[in-house]
Amino acid sequence: MMSDATPKAVASLCLLLSIAAVGAVRAEGRCPDGMFPVGGGGAGWEGCAPMGPGEGGGEEWNAAPAWRRMTPQEQAEYDQYIKEGGEAYDRLHNGGWEYRRFADPQGGTLCEARFSKMGESVALRATPRNGGAAMLTFRGKKVPNPRKPKPLKITLAQGADGGRPVEAYSYRQRDLGGYYDGALSLTVPSVEAMLASMQDTQPFKVVSRGRTLIDLQWHHGREAREALSQCLRGR
Repeated sequence: MMSDATPKAVASLCLLLSIAAVGAVRAEGRCPDGMFPVGGGGAGWEGCAPMGPGEGGGEEWNAAPAWRRMTPQEQAEYDQYIKEGGEAYDRLHNGGWEYRRFADPQGGTLCEARFSKMGESVALRATPRNGGAAMLTFRGKKVPNPRKPKPLKITLAQGADGGRPVEAYSYRQRDLGGYYDGALSLTVPSVEAMLASMQDTQPFKVVSRGRTLIDLQWHHGREAREALSQCLRGR
């Protein structure tokens, strides 16, 4: 048996649906061609958005623009760019050697082999003259960079040994970007001793006051030793 309240509820529901339909038509009528209404209802805002491809409007969507083929010159330049970028990435993450020959402060020749990896480096420097000097230099962002050079006590470990305490020369060096890195230099007894100690794979760990300043391992040390030897022989 239907109560007296039922017809009233049905009438109210029909009225609400009619109002919603009229509101939607009015909202759509406020949007220009090629647009449809958004928001409204419980969103608390109303607006218009563009229709996608094939919906009203008329202009077709150009989803596939024409691509021009590279010229041989452009292709060669692009291939070179990719190659150099890959080599730079490998050098940064896997490490690599660089070799230089330049004049020392006494007017002689100075040969350098430097291994760099992830912002750290170890360089071996030597002069070719009889009784020439040899030096080991570490650089890195964690190495102190004092404004004035000074001695610094460090512990140098190579391989599995616990390391030995040595005194290094602590100073700062400017890099190619104009920034300063800290540097630590150690004197090696002789050029021959330096070359003889170069292994193909060799780790280095430098610690000062309980803080690790350098943790680096080179590879292809035999090739670097040969390149350094040739430079010292004047080749």
